[in-house]
Amino acid sequence: LFSTVSRTLRPGASFYASEIHPVRAAGGTLAHFTDARDGAEVSLAGFPHTELEIRLAASASGFHEIESHNIVGTEELASLNEKWRRHIGQPMIQIWRFQ
Repeated sequence: LFSTVSRTLRPGASFYASEIHPVRAAGGTLAHFTDARDGAEVSLAGFPHTELEIRLAASASGFHEIESHNIVGTEELASLNEKWRRHIGQPMIQIWRFQ
């Protein structure tokens, strides 16, 4: 991802990357969704990465981290998707801004 972004982003520009929180990914939660057409659960191919691995990959492509945020489960998010209720108070997504 980072090498592709580095080839296509203009010099000095920043970009955001988001990922299922590394803590959740390490526990086996990877990208998936329910197909609206037939209700089938679709799991995307993916591999868990630690925060350090993500930062090192960004750095190896010439980026530095400007900021990062952990999105923690809340009642508001649970109201959007009942399955997220079990994540209240737990990290769900991590967002980074790199330049």
